[in-house]
Order: sequence, then C-alpha cells, then structure tokens
Amino acid sequence: MLRSYRLTAWDCLQILTKKFSDQQVRMVVELDGRLDESRLAAAVRAAVEAEPVLACRVQNRYFRPRWQPNSRFDADTLLRIIPAVDTAEEISRLLVEDLDPWQGPVVRFGLVRGERDTLVVNLDHTAGDAASVRSLTYLLATLYNHPGRVPAPDRGAYFAKRGFRSLEPVMPHAGAKKGSATPPVAAAPSWRFPWREGVIEFRKRLLVRRLAPAKAEAVRNFAASRKSWLNDVFLAAYFRTLGRLVGNDAGVPRLTVPFDMRSYLSARDRPRIANFSASFELTLEHGLGGSFEETLGLVRAATEKEKQGRPGLGQAAALSALADRVPFRIMQSRFKRGKVRMTLPPPWFIALGVLRPESLSFGTVAARYAHSLQSVGRAGAVFQISASIFAESITLAVCFAGD
Repeated sequence: MLRSYRLTAWDCLQILTKKFSDQQVRMVVELDGRLDESRLAAAVRAAVEAEPVLACRVQNRYFRPRWQPNSRFDADTLLRIIPAVDTAEEISRLLVEDLDPWQGPVVRFGLVRGERDTLVVNLDHTAGDAASVRSLTYLLATLYNHPGRVPAPDRGAYFAKRGFRSLEPVMPHAGAKKGSATPPVAAAPSWRFPWREGVIEFRKRLLVRRLAPAKAEAVRNFAASRKSWLNDVFLAAYFRTLGRLVGNDAGVPRLTVPFDMRSYLSARDRPRIANFSASFELTLEHGLGGSFEETLGLVRAATEKEKQGRPGLGQAAALSALADRVPFRIMQSRFKRGKVRMTLPPPWFIALGVLRPESLSFGTVAARYAHSLQSVGRAGAVFQISASIFAESITLAVCFAGD
C-alpha cells in the first residue's frame, strides 16, 4: 500500500504562489503518426508506479500538507483520448485547463487525434518543475517503447535525506547550511508590473511563436560566433527590449532567471519529478551598453557572476527552515489575509531547455516538433517569456492573463 509523504518546503511555496500564477508547466509533442491507445495507457500506469506523486492529491494538515495517494487517479482518469476536427483548438483547451492539487490529479495527459497525434502534458508545479515535465514525457516515451517494464523508483525521490522529494541533499553538496540567510535583493525597479488585488479568476492567454528555420539558424550562428549561449542572446534581446519600453528614467532593467538546482547533485541523485528550481535576479550594473554585442558581453559577465555565487541555495535553506518552524495553515492564512507581502519578481526569462527528439519517439512514431510552456501569470502580476529548443527549432512563448 502506498504511503503518504509530506510536501517539501518548495512544494508548499508553489501552492502559496498560486495567488500570482496558475503554477502549471506544460509540454506539447507533435508526432508524425498515430499512437496505440492501449500501449499509451499502459505507459501511463507504469509511470505512476515509478512516480507515485502523479497519483496523489494534497491533503491539508496543520503543520505540513501531505501527498495522499488516491486510487481514482489511474490511466483512465489521467489520460484522455480526444478525437478532434480542429486539433489546434483542442490543444489550446488542454493547455489552459486548471489543475487543483487539493482535489487532484496533479497531472493530465491528453492525446489529441487528428490526421496525426499530438501529446499534451500538463503538470501542476506543486508536483514538479519545468525539468520535471520534460523528464516525465521522456519517461512516458520509454515506457511506451518497452511494454511491461516497471522502472526502478527514482533514486532522488525515495532516498533523499528527509524522505520524499526533499531539497535537503542539495545543501551539503554545495556547502550551504539550513537556515542560512538569503543574499539581499536590490530594490524593485519602478516599472515592475502591477498586481491587482482581488483578481481570482482570469482568462489564460498563450502566445507561442516558432522561429522560422532561417531565423533560428541565424540566431544559432550569431551565438556561436560570439562564443555565447543561446540563452545569453535571448537575455540580451530581452534587456534591450525592456530598456526601450520603459525608458532611461526607470533605471537598468532587472530580470528573474530560474536556475535548476539539480546541477548541484550527481546524475544518479537527480530527481525526475520534483521541485528543484530556484531563481536569481539578473541586472547589468554598468547599463545596457551601446550596441547589442556590448549588451551580450555584459549579460555573459553578469550571468557567470551569479552562477559562481551558487544561486538558489540561500532560498532553499531559508525556506526549508521556515517550513519547519511555521505551520503551513498559518502561512496560508497570512497569505490570504494579505499579512505576508511577497514582492513581485521582475519580468521572467525562462529557459525551458533542449528537448531531445530521440527521447520523444514512441515506437516507430517520431516527434516532428515539441515545445514547453511555463505558468500563466494572474492579472499581469507575473510577466514571463520562455524559450525551448527542439532539434533545429527554437520556440518562444509568452503566457499571460487577459480578457
């Protein structure tokens, strides 16, 4: 019988910050053929065996909520097969669907059947981050390709020092101590997007743009010729765009950049489905520079400096200590009553990673195209741009709330 597990401090944070966004991560895989429905359902069942959090809902407890297994969450409820005349409309509908960790389930798989199939994976952030939805989709493809295989339990999920999906193993690996203070954050820029109190329901908007092949190749070549990462090129463009929008009087723009703390662990100990992403705020101390290349050089230097400071560890240590001292219901109550003032982050740039085509093949059915999508901010509170890469394709996405 599956046991229940208490949420990690990072899981709890995702629930609390649902005030600012829907806290869901998504992935879309366009296939060049049609999948076998029974094999896909069997793969979903095997994935749940390997990652039991997928068949759980959050159960409230006074001190710390727990992941409670629920036998109703099986392949019949987690996977939906959707015949579609308008596949684009059905895909959009699946992507904006709400997930409620208190009621469950925390994941939905949708197979949209047109001339060719499209797989949509929607994961609540309480259960896992952007790297998790990518790993989950890879796992599903592996299990589809090997019917009957039951994968070994995720080492990172089951053998963390304090139990299920914990962040605790990260800290000793990187020399951080629990409860250590987070580094001071500079004052927020005056052009930070406003939060409108009281806005609970909203209409989600997803704007996805796939760069034309020639343009994607030009961006890659530009980055390679400057010995830069693609993310640095996107960050430089984002900084310059914000600079033009807000003008010089607002000061140098500042961006929030997520960081995957799995990099602090060995490959063997990295969890598949868990919250292991923190963030740091990136700014350019000496302005934007005159040319794009100058901005790019400043971005590279600022990013390297932030990474040398072991980003995310201070946040993880402080949050873990807070969650051990303050009951979750008290934190939740203070959030709802506005007693806890969370400073809204600056605009986000989210690198959703490289999606490996070979890991997204389902038998003889290959992936033609894939991309990831981030959370949707509520009422302009969180403005996010993300980038994901598949083969030679580069996809940019903006997720926001609108009327």
